[in-house]
Amino acid sequence: KGAIQGICLDHIDGLADPLQYLRRLGSLVRRYRRKQVGDAQGFYVIVEKILGSDEKLRAEWPVQRNSAV
Repeated sequence: KGAIQGICLDHIDGLADPLQYLRRLGSLVRRYRRKQVGDAQGFYVIVEKILGSDEKLRAEWPVQRNSAV
């Protein structure tokens, strides 16, 4: 019924294929929200990942962007 607005995934880079996981998760959430809420939008996915000084979050990951220090 739209009660959950988002999800935070920790240590996503520990998965065998993080990109595929995020794409499948997004597809399932959109399908569920269309059916249950009537709106496929309004759900966000964030990931928690410690980045090295020369590392950036992978641009192809379908997640909301944020910069943290």
